[in-house]
Amino acid sequence: MDKVNTLLIELGNTLDIERVTAYDYQMWTVYMSAGKEIEVQGLDEREELLLSIKVCQDEESFEIKKLKTLLEYNFLYRESGGVQFCIDPKNNEVHMQISIPLTSEVSRVSILITQLMELCELWKQYLTAQFQSIEQHKKLHTFISV
Repeated sequence: MDKVNTLLIELGNTLDIERVTAYDYQMWTVYMSAGKEIEVQGLDEREELLLSIKVCQDEESFEIKKLKTLLEYNFLYRESGGVQFCIDPKNNEVHMQISIPLTSEVSRVSILITQLMELCELWKQYLTAQFQSIEQHKKLHTFISV
């Protein structure tokens, strides 16, 4: 998948990337200097890239209210820009995912990855906090309503 390899090389000029690891089945992991990992999967049949970032580990102590909030966020597809949540059944990690056209410009992908990492941090704060005050909730992204 030359398009993805070229895109990842060009992203190295715009983002603070430590390294990229390629796997079978058109999958890559982009290791960011900020400590985040972005998984990239090429979907040839749909001519898309799927970007995925781990938000946190699903815990049995997750409140139903928090899981309900994730599902409600998924419902707001247009308002969220297409970002959706999922849980990896192998390890119960909560991920945010978004698919973009394979033909996307490097600048757009770079901005999207930066925004995805920022949004991931906000959601991580919400999902991992045991008790939150109203003031803490107000600091969350406007799409996160609790």
